[in-house]
Amino acid sequence: MVPPSVPANENLNFQQSMGHFPSVLCRLKTIDEQDTMFSFRKTISTPLRIAIFGRYKSGTTMLFYVIKDALPSKSRLLFEEQQYTFRRRDQYLPVLAKVILGESEDGHDVDYESFLAFEKRVYLIRDPRDWLVSGTLFLISQHVTQHSNQQTISSILKLLRQKEADSSSVALVTILEETLKCLPGKSLAQTLDGLNRAMAWQFAFEKKLGDHIRVKYEDIIDNKYLALSDYLGLSVKGCRGVDAAHSHVPRTGSYGNWRDWLLPQDVELFQPIFDPFIRRYQYETSWEVNPVQNVQAEYCSQYVERTMRQSS
Repeated sequence: MVPPSVPANENLNFQQSMGHFPSVLCRLKTIDEQDTMFSFRKTISTPLRIAIFGRYKSGTTMLFYVIKDALPSKSRLLFEEQQYTFRRRDQYLPVLAKVILGESEDGHDVDYESFLAFEKRVYLIRDPRDWLVSGTLFLISQHVTQHSNQQTISSILKLLRQKEADSSSVALVTILEETLKCLPGKSLAQTLDGLNRAMAWQFAFEKKLGDHIRVKYEDIIDNKYLALSDYLGLSVKGCRGVDAAHSHVPRTGSYGNWRDWLLPQDVELFQPIFDPFIRRYQYETSWEVNPVQNVQAEYCSQYVERTMRQSS
């Protein structure tokens, strides 16, 4: 029987491919890895292929490394590839892919169908209010530097430091609007419209996933991996760290910080957009913010400056 998704010109049946298994096995470094691969050989007709689907700043990088650490070191890793292309070795070694969600209108040119063929599909979500904060800061650190001079960057950093000194003096939407002014063809009105479309698009995409597991960013932070381990058939224990090339992506490693960031004008603007997502995925429906807000420099201006240096 030809394994699923194997092109016809690969004309190798599964039994033939397993003939190469011992040579692969002997190159695995540890007894645990060998045991894992023996388990794959005994229990499934093709090795594990896992796709993580999630938006930028939803925790996809962290979850990628969490699952990577539970796989043999020889596994094939696809980090934000635009398309999955079968390779002969995929017949006997696991594949792990991180797939960023987004509409083609927003510049996402991903062949989602090629990843939807994976046997295991993980759908990652995050409280959109925390995502908004994290995404705004990421936008500054990753994109503003490409289109702005130092004076413009300094003015945005000044706003962030003002937010740190007195959170009530600067709304998040003010920071976002100033950031968008630096990006060609971007405006607050366009961004808000894009967020509305993104919510609807994401709900529609979830329907295409078929058999999948939904994982919350918040559960990753709390090290709640039992359901994920059961679904994948792996012992998922947590993240031992990310590669240096991706170390700029994680920010606070926590959740609920939106309560220190949002002001009444932010709530008025974003609540109608995010409430359908919040209700659908059973997040806390209250938009009450902290009476005394505390925005830490380490996760605000210093984070932006650090990631700017790393990406330059």
